[in-house]
Amino acid sequence: MDDGVGAGPTGAGPSDFTTFGKGSFGEDGLGEDGSGEHPTPRAWSIPRFERYSLEPNRMDKAISNDGCLYKGKLFRYKKDLKRTVQMYVLNENFELQIRRSRKTCYEAGCKDDKCEFQLRAFKMQKGEYWVVQMFMKDHTCNIDGYHARFRQVNS
Repeated sequence: MDDGVGAGPTGAGPSDFTTFGKGSFGEDGLGEDGSGEHPTPRAWSIPRFERYSLEPNRMDKAISNDGCLYKGKLFRYKKDLKRTVQMYVLNENFELQIRRSRKTCYEAGCKDDKCEFQLRAFKMQKGEYWVVQMFMKDHTCNIDGYHARFRQVNS
């Protein structure tokens, strides 16, 4: 009988999600060895996987040094996104070029067109939330030589 406690070998249930059987995990939620992991690793099964886009994310290139910007980051309003980008620019000491700023899209990059730094964010269809869809934090330009003479501050 399936009582919904612990992962069991019963496979997919009526909603195509893995069902849980008694005995796989103790009352504390830990596996048999107490580690919190199931003793036998299993392959992931994602129902209707063709609906999802799963792409590798190189975290070292997709997270800012201070952690305030990364691919997938949500902002409540566009002004919050812009403020965070400006703070990042000030901390990293380079000049930003806004390439596109519309009601549903915000794109920015380094002033040097050959530099790989860029950020792209879009407004989600429902609500006011903005999501960073692309963030390349690495500068391929010479930041010290090219950007040190620029100053970009907004109050």
